[in-house]
Parts: sequence; C-alpha cells; structure tokens
Amino acid sequence: MVKMGRIEIWFLVLIGPLVAAGPLWGRTPDPHDPPTEPPVFKASALDTFAYVDQVTDANLLGLNITNYGFFGNDFVTRDPSMEYPLGSQVDHLIRAGIWIGAEEPEFGDTLVTTATVDGYWRTGGSSVTEFTPRTQFIRELSSLIFRNTYHPQAVSEQDFLAVYDDLDLKPRPGVEQHRPLGLKVLQRSYVWSYEYTSAFVIVSFDIINVSGGTLSNVYVGMYSELASGNKGRYNTWPPSGWFHQKILHYDEERRLLAEHQTYFGGGWAPYWGAIKYLGSTPDSDEPPEGRAPVAFNWWQWAPGNTQRDEDRERYRILANGEIDDVSTVGLEGTDDPVELISVGPFRSLAPDDTLQVVFAFIGGRSLDHIRASGAICQEAYDKDYRIPGPPPSPLLYVRPGENLLEICWDDSVEALPDPSDSTVFDFEGYRIYVTRTEGADLEDFSLVREFDIAGDGYAYETGLADVRLAPEDRFVVGGVEYDYCYVLANLKDGFKYWISVTSFDTGDEEKEIVSLESGVKQNLTMAIPGSRRAAGPNHVTVFPNPYHGDAVWNGSLERDTYLWFANLPERALIRIYSLSGDLIDEIEFDGETYDAGNLTGIENRTGENLAFSGGMCAWDLISRNDQPIASGLYLFTVSDRKTGEVFVGKFMVVR
Repeated sequence: MVKMGRIEIWFLVLIGPLVAAGPLWGRTPDPHDPPTEPPVFKASALDTFAYVDQVTDANLLGLNITNYGFFGNDFVTRDPSMEYPLGSQVDHLIRAGIWIGAEEPEFGDTLVTTATVDGYWRTGGSSVTEFTPRTQFIRELSSLIFRNTYHPQAVSEQDFLAVYDDLDLKPRPGVEQHRPLGLKVLQRSYVWSYEYTSAFVIVSFDIINVSGGTLSNVYVGMYSELASGNKGRYNTWPPSGWFHQKILHYDEERRLLAEHQTYFGGGWAPYWGAIKYLGSTPDSDEPPEGRAPVAFNWWQWAPGNTQRDEDRERYRILANGEIDDVSTVGLEGTDDPVELISVGPFRSLAPDDTLQVVFAFIGGRSLDHIRASGAICQEAYDKDYRIPGPPPSPLLYVRPGENLLEICWDDSVEALPDPSDSTVFDFEGYRIYVTRTEGADLEDFSLVREFDIAGDGYAYETGLADVRLAPEDRFVVGGVEYDYCYVLANLKDGFKYWISVTSFDTGDEEKEIVSLESGVKQNLTMAIPGSRRAAGPNHVTVFPNPYHGDAVWNGSLERDTYLWFANLPERALIRIYSLSGDLIDEIEFDGETYDAGNLTGIENRTGENLAFSGGMCAWDLISRNDQPIASGLYLFTVSDRKTGEVFVGKFMVVR
C-alpha cells in the first residue's frame, strides 16, 4: 500500500491505470490475503496531487506516515511500518488511520470519514481512504541547525507536514458511497531523538470545518490493527502465521492501548507497540472536568462486516462511550482484534473553526517502558512541546581502516546556546557509543569513552585535549572541518559496527534539570572496518575463504549473506566464474562511491550514515541470473580500471 503509494500511485496520477499488486505465489495462504487480486486503481490525468508516504527515522521508532490519514505500510514491503527499535525488523502495525464522525446540518444525518477500515493486507491505503491529499509531498522540517531541513519554526528534530481533505466523492463499487463532511486536515508529526524521547512519535491533527455549515457532536478516533512480529524470520513476504498471536492491554486512566505478540514470538519479537490519546483543543464541555470522554473498542477483524460498513454504524461505535474488556484477548490463540480509541463529543464545530486532536505512537521494551514513554509524551503535549533539550550531536565522520575505525567529529556545537535559553551556554562534553546490534535499543549501545571540559567541576574532568587534533592534522570533508578524532582499534574486518558521538550539557541545579544528552540517532553511522585501497590488484584477497553458509555476519534470510573482496585498487571490475569458465557475476567497484547498495545484508534499514574503507567490496553470492550459487570452487578476476592490470584468484563456497 504505502510504498506502492509512493511509487506506483505516483505513476497512476501521471499516466493512468495500473494494477496495484500481483498474485502472491509460493507461500501458504493466510486469512489476510485478499480473496481476489487487488483492484485496478484509476485516477484522472488532470489530478495534481500524489499519494505519498515517509518513514520517521530521527529516533528509534520508524513509523510510516502518509499524506492521506493512513499509517503503516499494509505489508506491501518489509520497510518499517511501526518498527521498534528501528532496524530490528520487529514491526507492530499493519495499518492505522483517523476516523472523523459528525452530525451534518443539511440532512441531520451521521457521517463518518475514514482513512482505513478492516481489510486484507496490501489492499488498504490510497485505495480505501476517504481522504484526498492536497500536496505533492510530505514536507519535512527540523529544529537541528545542521540539517538541510532546518527551519526556525520546526517543533521537533523531524516534523512531517501534510494536508488532506474529504471533499472528493471517490465512488467504489459495492460500498456505501462516501458523503463528505467538508473537512480539511493539517497533519503534523513530531520526533525527538533524546534518550527519554526516543521511543515515540506524536501526531497532531488540525481538523478544519470547510463545509459552510456547523457540524454537531463531532467524534475523532484512531483506528488501528496493531500486530507485532519479526519480519526477519520470514523468507517470503507477505508472511504467513503473523496473526492470531496478539495480546492487548488498555489503560483507561492513561488512555493508552498496548499490544505484544503472544510469548513475544518465542523471543524474536520482544517489544511492545502502543497508541495513546494525548488531548484535544478545544476540549469538550463534557465531564469529567471538561475533558472529552475517551472510549476504547475492539472487534474481530472482518472485512466487509455488515455491522460496520455504513457511516451510521461506524458513528455509533465512535459515540458509544464504552471501554471494551481485553483481559481474554489472545488467550485462546484465535483472536485477531482491530482497535479504535475515540474521543468526543465536541458539541459544535462552526464553519472555518478548527478542532485539534493529538495521538502518540509508542514502542517499548516492556509495558512499564511503554507507560514511562507515554507519560513523557503526555508531558510534552501538555507543555506545548517545550521540552528540555541538550546541545545537538556534532557532525560525525567515520574513516574505516584495517581492524579499526577512526571516529572524527567537529566542535561547532560547543558554541551553541541552550535550546531552551539563548543566554545559557552549558555544553559540557562528548560521549562515543558503539553497538554490533542492528536495530539496537539504547540499552544495546556500549559507552566507549567520555570526554568533557576540564576544570569546571562537572562530570569526570577528563578534558578534550586527548582527542583534539593538532591544527595541521585537521581535515575538511564536504565543507566541514573535523577537529577531534578517536581510534577504535582491535575490530573485525567485514563486520558491521554502529557508531554515535553524542553531546551533553551541565544541566541546571537551580531549575532541577539534570544533565541532558543528545540522541544517538542524530549522527548514527554504520561502518565496516577493512583494508583501504591498494596501489594495484596484486594483493586482492577474499574472506572468509572458504565461505560457509553459517558465516557469523549473515542475516537470517538467504539473501542476507555475503563475502568480501579486500585490498582492491581505487576502481576495478570484479568478475566471478565457475570452474568451467561460465561468468557467474560481475561488479563495477569505485572506492570513492561504494555503498554496498546492491546487498540486502548490508542495506541501510535504519536511516543512518554509511562508512566503508574504500578498498573492500561485498558480494551476496547471487548470480547475475538472480540465483544463489551452489557449493564449489570459484575463480575470480580483478581488473584495475586505471592501469589495466589483472589479478586472478579463487575461493571456495561450502553451503
């Protein structure tokens, strides 16, 4: 759905009809498979909008956000839907979307506009939403001054802004025809990377009445199909056996819905996903204390169910004020719930008036972690997002070498004032973190070293001199001068390491603010140690050799495997042959631009920077005919593109 929204629907708008997806071959049928092929979507060539999506990647929660009120990716791809921690491949959401219901004045009828409803995977999103985007893109803004998306009006480190409305009729055969309420929605999402804010994304909806009449008894809901699981455990996609493994928790006091996989997927999906209602403006005139009542309903997933396929039926669910019991959900292994958190009534929404409703999507290590993060995002909302912040992380540049990483950063953050008070300069120092875990939670990062200003009575008083480069040793890359460097040695060539350098401040004892630290995601870099470029091809090696199918860096999927060619010249052509002389594959290598972009085992899944040594190239053991190679002895040649020299070698593969 969503990735299709970004790519295929874009072409829909420009060139006309296109089939949304093909048949799903080669796997066990799942009840969530569509009963027939997905419909052919059509759009006018005169339409100027585009159905697009973005994935948040500024902290540890990767949420797929669209410009038409839909959240998640509906299993169209393995990309993050609501992935926590980002890069772990543990997803928590199939689909979610906003529901808005009201009594409209002309006929006194109850109408509901929905961004999604119960449906088969890969048949949601732009094909079912009753909202139409009014922008060609999702605009991104950042409060971080070093980002190219920096904007002084940004609220967070990664704001996504989109506008859509429900004014188009969007006829669909066999379905009750959508009658617009006359609403325009300004959707904004906010992300911060600090440790205490790293597990949630806040989404705000400004709902504007453009109908020309007054809407009465307005309700707003967040529909969701939370479902946790580990994508990395499935060789085929979409997966089979993902559903009927959900346990729900609803906290009425905290207005918080949480879900996890039964028995945490045998340990492969140990995290929780949650959705929390934060508040509304203006609030309701209903008790208690003028707060709009919040209801929670769940039902068994059932596409086309006649009890929920009309506006008046959906409005009754939004307005029933009930809190459904979840104590038995999942215990029998048969439930497949979808959920709805709803708030209202808002008695009157006059023409051109705005109702703002805010939710949060949350990931966590445990239910207690979910609750703690929920309290933090509630506080952020209550304080109009004016939350204490540290200095930003420095600009980071990692230079891999043989069995080492040179970790270099600039000093520009030292001169910046406190984000919350421009008269205070409280920068204190840096911390270097490393992890070998892809999609690491904060607890998986190891603190390598800490350096702070000496003589001011704070922290360890280590000073910065040990890592500050002499003026003649400083270097410039991309217009940035790098002032510090730390060498992380005794590493393993060919293995992935995630590096981050954070900044921290002194805190403020008088204001009872503890020392704060920037988030590891701000400059997170995945780096692979290895040989730097060689003068020629005469010393090229392959490792591991022999290659075994259970190589320790391999992923869980067949196409996540790879081996390395090392000691390569700056530019080279690598050819792999069978013993009989058949060409198996060839790779054009350029050490200046190499990013392993052709390998799923090294691809960037978490939005970080990438750093390679410039003298190594990985190969995924897939032939140019897209077939995994068999066990056996293989020959290879490396041709130096600069000198024409050719090196011949061999390696063994043992499956």
